[in-house]
Amino acid sequence: MKKPVSEIIQDHSADFDSLRCIEEVEVLGFSYSQIDRPYLDRIIKETGKDIRVRLGWHDEKTDKDKAESFARELELSNYELIKF
Repeated sequence: MKKPVSEIIQDHSADFDSLRCIEEVEVLGFSYSQIDRPYLDRIIKETGKDIRVRLGWHDEKTDKDKAESFARELELSNYELIKF
């Protein structure tokens, strides 16, 4: 089974379009795998890479490392890692 990411994003395009004027994004519950990437790509497309992004991670250092790596891949300039 494969999650229909493109279809989900297309079905919710109005929601993504409405993000243009937000100033901060908090990301919770992501695995920071490539399946999550299209969602953040679309958000950043609407908001720009300078938006403040708070990337949540849970217990393990590997979770924190994944979040940090994801932020670098996305070329985010204003991000913070938060433990929850």
